[in-house]
Order: sequence, then C-alpha cells, then structure tokens
Amino acid sequence: MTDKTAKLLSPGFKPAFLFLTLLILIPIAVFARSGLSLWGCITDLESGLPIENATVQIVPEGRIVRTDKDGRYQIYNLKYESVTIEVHAEAYESVRSEKVSLEAALSTRQDFALEKRVYYDPDQIVVAASDGEAAGKVVIADSSPEFRNARTVAEILEFMPQIIVSRAGGTNQTASLSIAGAPAKHTGIFIDGMPVNSRLTGEFDLNSIPKQAVKQIEIYTDGAGAEMGTGSLAGAVNIVTRKAEFEGEIGFEKSLGSFNFDETNMTIQNIFHQKLSGLFVFSRNTASNDFKYNDPKAGESMRQNNYRDLDSRFASLNYKINRHDNVYLTFSDVGSRAGLPGAMYSLTPTAGKSESFRTWNLGTELSPLKNVKLSASTQYYLSHQHFTDYDSFIPYDSKYRDSRLSFNLNPRYIFDPDHFLSARLSLNFDRFKQKYMLGHEQEPIEVGEDRMESNLTYNGRLGINDARLFFDFLNVKAAFSQTASELFRPLISPLARVDLEKGRSDKLMLHFSYSNSYRAPTYASLFWSEDAFSVGNPDLKPEKSEDFRTGLRFLFRCAGRWNLGLEYEHSYIKDLIYWERRFDGKYSPRNLSAARVAAVRWNAEWKSSNNLVNIAFSYSLSDPRDRSWEPNQHDNLLIFRPRKMSDLKLSLSPGTIFISMQTRWVSERYIRRANTKSLPPYTVTDLTAGINHRIGRFEISLGAQIDNLFSEEYQIIELYPLPERSYALRFGLSYIYDSGGKHAR
Repeated sequence: MTDKTAKLLSPGFKPAFLFLTLLILIPIAVFARSGLSLWGCITDLESGLPIENATVQIVPEGRIVRTDKDGRYQIYNLKYESVTIEVHAEAYESVRSEKVSLEAALSTRQDFALEKRVYYDPDQIVVAASDGEAAGKVVIADSSPEFRNARTVAEILEFMPQIIVSRAGGTNQTASLSIAGAPAKHTGIFIDGMPVNSRLTGEFDLNSIPKQAVKQIEIYTDGAGAEMGTGSLAGAVNIVTRKAEFEGEIGFEKSLGSFNFDETNMTIQNIFHQKLSGLFVFSRNTASNDFKYNDPKAGESMRQNNYRDLDSRFASLNYKINRHDNVYLTFSDVGSRAGLPGAMYSLTPTAGKSESFRTWNLGTELSPLKNVKLSASTQYYLSHQHFTDYDSFIPYDSKYRDSRLSFNLNPRYIFDPDHFLSARLSLNFDRFKQKYMLGHEQEPIEVGEDRMESNLTYNGRLGINDARLFFDFLNVKAAFSQTASELFRPLISPLARVDLEKGRSDKLMLHFSYSNSYRAPTYASLFWSEDAFSVGNPDLKPEKSEDFRTGLRFLFRCAGRWNLGLEYEHSYIKDLIYWERRFDGKYSPRNLSAARVAAVRWNAEWKSSNNLVNIAFSYSLSDPRDRSWEPNQHDNLLIFRPRKMSDLKLSLSPGTIFISMQTRWVSERYIRRANTKSLPPYTVTDLTAGINHRIGRFEISLGAQIDNLFSEEYQIIELYPLPERSYALRFGLSYIYDSGGKHAR
C-alpha cells in the first residue's frame, strides 16, 4: 500500500468521503415537486447556442428565474393553469409568449430562441466562444457551477489555465495570484476597472473580497498592461461587483472546514420603489489556519500564528430610469486582522497585520440614441495597512495609506450586430503614504508618492461580405496606457491586436497581437528601510516587457461541442526586478538587464450534447531564460517560473447535482539564479460536489469539497509550506420573492 493510499484510508478522511458519496448518490427524487411546473431552454436564434443568465418572468404571478450555463430554466409550484412568459436577455430582443396552458400531471416545456438586437455590450460580441472567451479575455460568470460551488474568489481562479494562487497559509489567509509563473506583482488586480494592487508590495489579497458581492471575473492575458493599466506585465484580473436587480431575495450561507474555518454570509435584495432596488451583502469568516507540515530539519512541525479574522460589507443601489438606462451606486468596506507566520526558519510568532479598504463607485449606463450606448463611472478607493512586531530582533511598526480616484467613460456605436465601434477612457490618480517607526522610542517617519495613469482602448468589429475572402469577420483592438510619476519619466504601453473569424456556430479563429508593458517599482522595493533582513534600492528602473502572440482556435460540433486552441507567446523583458542576497547577507532588489520567455500553450475542451459531461485539458511549455550576460547566470532558467504545467478538469452535471475533479501538475522551479537549487514538482487534486436545487421560491444549496486530496507536500514559495488535505462543508438557503416593484419599462 502506498503512502498516498494509506492517507486516503485514514480515519480523518472517511467522514468527508462518506458525505461526498451521499451527495453524489442522492436521487433527484428526494426533492418531491408538487403543483404545476414549467421548464425550457433559451437559445440564440442564429447559432442555436444556449443563452446564460437570461431572465424568465411568469405573468401574472410575477415569478422570476434565470437560465443556467446551459440556457435552461425551471419553475415549480405555479398557481395558475394558464400563464404568459416574458424572456429578457442582454444583447437580445425580448420575447413575450401567448397564453401557455400547463399540464397538471407533467412538467410543461416551453423553449425560446432569441434574436440579437442592436443594444448590447460589444465586448460580448467579440467572443470567440459561447462560454465567454473573448479576444485575450476569459469571463467567469456567477451562474457557473465553478463559481457557485467555490467558497472564495481565490478558489474560483485557482484552477484556471496558467493561474497559480499562492496562500500565506490556510483557507482564508492572504492569497495572491500569478499568471504563467510570473511574480504576483506582475498581475494587475482590478475592482470594477479600478487598480487595487498594493503600492507597497505590488500584490492584492483575493480572499478579501466576499464571493457573494461578485457578479463575474474577467481574466486578461494579452496586452493587459496597455488595456487595463501599466504594471500588468503578465496579465490582469478584473472583479466585477454586483448591481442590485429588480427581484427580492433573502439568502443565507454557512461554511465550515479544516483549520477551524467558519464563514457566514447574508444577502438581502429588495425593491424599494418601482424604479429603485437595493442589494446588501454581509460576510464574516475566521480561521486559525494552524496546520502540521514536514520540516526537513526538524521533522513534523506546526505552522502557527496563521490566524485571520475578516469582516466585509457590500451595498448596491440601482435606479432604473427606463428599460435601457440606469444609475447605480456601490460601496464596499472590508477589514481584517491576521498573523504573519514568516518563513520556516525565520518564524515570527508575534508578528501581525491589520488591513482595510473601502470602495465607492457611482456610475450610469445610458442609451441616448438607438445605436449608441454610453457608460460612465467615478470611483474612489482607500486602503490602510498596519504591520507590527515589537518582539523581533528589530521591532517595527509601519502604517501605509493608499488612496485612488478613477474616472471611466465608455461610448459605443453599433451599426448592426456584425459592425460596431467602442472606446474606453480611464483616468486614475493615486496617492501613497507610508508612516513607520523602528522600535518603540523612535520618531515616526513619513514618506509618499503621487502617480497618474490614463488608459484608452478601442474595439471594432467588421463583417466581411466578400466571397473572395476566406474569413467572415475582422475584430480589431488598439489600446494605449500612460503612467506619470514624480519618480520616473512617463511610461507608455501600446497594444495592437487583430482577430479573424470564419463561421458563426462552428468557428475558426486566428489572432495576432503586439504590445509593450511597463511596471514601476513598488515603494517597498525603492525605499524599504534597512533592517536585519533587507533594504530597498532607490536606483531601480521600471520593468519593461515587449510581447508578441499568435494563436489559433477551433470550435465545432461532433458528438458534443469541442473547443481546441493553440497559442505561441514570445516576451522580451528588460530590467526585470528580483531580490537577491547581498555581500552582508541582507536581501535587496536589483534589475536584471534582460530576460526572454517563449511559451507554447495548448488546450482542448469537450462538452457532451446534453451538457452532462465536461472534460477540459490544458498544457503549457515555456522556456524562460536569463539574458543578462552575467557570468554563471546567462542562459539559465529564470527563478520561480515552471517550464511545464498542465491542468485536467472533469465535471458532471446530472440535473441539479454538480461533481468536479481538478488536477494540476507543475514542474520544478529554480529558486537560485545559478540554477543550483529548485523546488520539486507537485501534483494537487481537488474534489468538489454540490447540489443547487429550486423548490418553489426557495433555492437550496449543499456542497462539500476536499482540497489537496492526496495530501501532497509542496511549496509555491520557498520556505512557505502549504497545508495537506483539508475539508469544507457548505449549506445555503435563499428565498426569492416579489417585493412589490415592477421592472421599469
């Protein structure tokens, strides 16, 4: 019997395994249905593909449901034997049925095929696939099973191709994101388009945003520095928060798991007036996060001072002027306290941090003319960080404040569904301040910096009506970003991308792109005050990346739906910043004169015709090389970047049940520039099962998951071990009601 098999048969594993087995085997018949019922599918009239998140309203009852990722809707316990059905979906013409007679003994089926209209979001028209993949962008909607059965934003992103999530410890500890093995500071994190990466470290904690406040997550991997903002050398993630909708909802969710994880979420949505609705989300989670790990020198050890307590509040008000125009206001307030356990051989048992941030977003979405859509918003972001450790070799007490003001304007002109032109203009003003003391008796020191950034992006789509040309559509994207700072000359990042498409339902797509991206050094890298371990470097230069990408994607139907893709990327990076040990043993950042990264990525996905089975596989092979011409360094592999990475995902969706297994394999990563030491390869497998079922106006969700199923011992960051197998259980109950309002027309 192998060690992994023995761990699987351990007593601690059996209860969770039994619970998962029961979830998988519970028959749908357990949820007995009574009364009249209605179901059906909402599809695109032209392509026949399902439409996700369409609204289905029953008249005269006023019941409202939304379609899932397969375009299906279900309504039970209807009161009337004859009803009228209204269907609304973004980018499509609305449909109202004639009277539909319901059969008492059977569930009545009513399908709808919707026709595209001129009022739509152009970003969704440049979609290469119906599951949300756009030109250099992937969208994860809140209605997807992966989203609904995850506990945190970090878990939603964890097994997306190319993405690696690093945690400081257990379930709810600080989680940062890396794309293709690049440093986390090279990935821009945005909330509703506003950059939120810390000016201190360049990172952002994904676990600080409650999942219940998120509408969708957008992943940008191509030219993100120009399109979203300088600093996004490897890519960007934009977290789109929810806006209040015109339906009443009361929701409660409770999660319990390993490491004393305890999370409670409450959601309230109500229609206060015929045209005004409000959404409120309250979330709290706590965890000790202490876990055992194997120390190569000391044997079995306990990872301590790993606790975290997090509270968050989110609110949204939405005023519907008419069917296409609205004004909204969103607000979020997040605060947390956490321990800082430190590295394995430099533990900090008393170190801690407290963090908080608030965001305000006031915006409007208008359709002033038939073929014109306009959206505008003003956002403000304020964050505080406080780090303390009075018992260390050199005590410290440091406070940081970062405030940002952003203006966004997005006009769009639509000629017809096959021809449009859109633009997005964004201005960001950033002010960063640091106040710190070294020891109890020292006078506080204050420093700071101001920055301004502007982004301009154009998107265009043109139908090609020439039989002599092979392709049917031409998509063009051009973006430009500029950052001005008192410390550096202006940094300019351009992007140009061309996509060619052949076909509508079955598609062949070819794309080319070229971009430049810059990233200014973080304040910590420049001016970190010298202590026992590290010191900043005020002579650092901004990092620059020059990227070229080309790729091919093919979508077709053959015993199901297939999505095949192949992409090649070549990046040349100048003045790459990394930390290395100096002559005196202290770590300090410096610029690497040049580096080159070449990568080939391949992916394949198959969905059965009935959407019962989904299998996805991706594989990347990269060659990240040092081009500094330094002795014993030139042509070595770059540190921390894996050469090979693969992901395999298998999911089953029989009715209201969802079962998913995800496996990731990552090759070794060198942690010394001389390539003399590396972290070993690792394989991590997660198992998730859940039920999301609607009974009348109630929606019940049950879920269970096992992370790191085979208890793999691994590290993503050197000397920061990650937990072995862990468990979590989830229960949710929500009630959808009519609070007396009607949709504004």
